[in-house]
Amino acid sequence: MDSSKYQLMMLAALFVSAVVSTIGMWRSSRPVLWFLIMATSFIMLAGFYFGKTGYFKDYLGNLDENLPDLFQPTPSSYAWYAWVTFFALSVLYLTTWIVRSIYGSEEVVAENSTSTDIADLELTWEEIVSRMDSEDENWRSKPLFLVLSPFEDLTRSLLNYRELVVDRVIPDDLKAPMHAFGTPYSVFISLADAGSYGSGGKGSKKRFAWVCKRLRELSETLPSVRGIVILVPYDSVRSGESLRDLGAVRSDLAAVAEILGLSCPILMTFCFEPDSTFHEYAERSKKAGLVGRIGFSYPESLCSEPEKIRPGFEWLAAVLGRSGMGLMCDDISNAEGNQKLLRFHWEMKRYAKEFGNVIVSAMTRLSDRYRPMLSGCYFASLTDNGVGTFVIPLFKGEKCKVMTEKDRTTWSQAELMKARRYRLWSFGLLLGTILLLSPFWYLAICQRAFDSGHIAILAVLGIGWILVFLWKDRQRGG
Repeated sequence: MDSSKYQLMMLAALFVSAVVSTIGMWRSSRPVLWFLIMATSFIMLAGFYFGKTGYFKDYLGNLDENLPDLFQPTPSSYAWYAWVTFFALSVLYLTTWIVRSIYGSEEVVAENSTSTDIADLELTWEEIVSRMDSEDENWRSKPLFLVLSPFEDLTRSLLNYRELVVDRVIPDDLKAPMHAFGTPYSVFISLADAGSYGSGGKGSKKRFAWVCKRLRELSETLPSVRGIVILVPYDSVRSGESLRDLGAVRSDLAAVAEILGLSCPILMTFCFEPDSTFHEYAERSKKAGLVGRIGFSYPESLCSEPEKIRPGFEWLAAVLGRSGMGLMCDDISNAEGNQKLLRFHWEMKRYAKEFGNVIVSAMTRLSDRYRPMLSGCYFASLTDNGVGTFVIPLFKGEKCKVMTEKDRTTWSQAELMKARRYRLWSFGLLLGTILLLSPFWYLAICQRAFDSGHIAILAVLGIGWILVFLWKDRQRGG
């Protein structure tokens, strides 16, 4: 094959691959793959010209005699220099950007980290995946919820009871950095020692980022995480420690938005120990048959404005106060219990502002790209034996709170901005490809094809791709 035909074949392949890649990128859920195809085409073109035309081999092989002199690779052709330089810079920039897009999230894990930093996470994750695959073959298709807790015992005391139909807890080691709680309808992943919240933000960003990447690999088509549960001990609210600890949870929420690309409904659950005054209220409510949820949902219209949460806790304190007075009337002779109810009423009024500050500390001071979606704030009572009061409506069954909120999961602002960049780049690359290659296409390739009768090959190629895209549309519609 002579040099001229070889050049024409390369140009035709580049043009077709660029156009098809751009169209495919618009229609694909994984546009980075199409960027790789286009970058490969550009690299092939640049390498071909630098190797075949006069730069290294005494200006051998002009592009085509039919092309204007403006586009011939001669030392005096400034248009040629500009054209090749533009291609070279485009290849350099796009290749760097593509690699960063694919591996950028890994930098969080790799930076200043060693294999020992995540060795315990790797072993635990392998055990979770292996045992879940063998014990529940459908677990990957179930809704998965992240549980962010300051310590693992709090998560286990809330979820690990048969009343919640938790049929497996993996691993068995209580000191493992994370645990999976499997139920017939969902899976909860507790990350007390794998996130910034549980460790106070000390060196855990890379660990949480590593977990997010493993979660993303669980499903290529569906969102891997459908909600986030944040557990806050009531004692830390009273002491003010939660304001400091929950400041660290912001980095975990940002990682979910950045690495997983998701905006998940967040359920704030305030946990009351058995010796708290709320426990008396919970036990009396249970006897009276009042076992629904205690708390409130956050309006969807205000999900991006958690700083407006404080009035909700003031309202909740007033409601619980009136409810507590009614419970006192049901058992007037219970002096000790009634004293606890009175103190509980006082505490709710006293700490209503602190509850609101906790939400603001965790949910604000994040950029709009990572702004979380607060779905509700609820109270749960822990017990030494059995499931706590007001816990079942939050976490048990298909109609519980976390399950009813899971469909609100959507793509995060960070992911939507990335998708918009993909679309802009694809459109710009398509226009740039057409403008840069149009002289060769119209003055050389088409002319040669018409003269030689090979236009049918291009027509068949075009019709073939049209049929492929129509078939794809039919598959999606069916």
